[in-house]
Amino acid sequence: MTASSTAKGLQIHAFVYIAVIAVNTVINVMTGPPWWVLWVIFPWGIGLIAHWFFTRNL
Repeated sequence: MTASSTAKGLQIHAFVYIAVIAVNTVINVMTGPPWWVLWVIFPWGIGLIAHWFFTRNL
């Protein structure tokens, strides 16, 4: 993979993360507690950070 394609992949990953988290947060706020959206935010956020970490080292 080229550096530009890995950067583009990270950019897409971040956009999808933000979009899905936003939709899930709205749904969770509308339905009320328990705050299950945190079970999506943190593990996927760790994956996104790992993606960024390995992309920046290329």
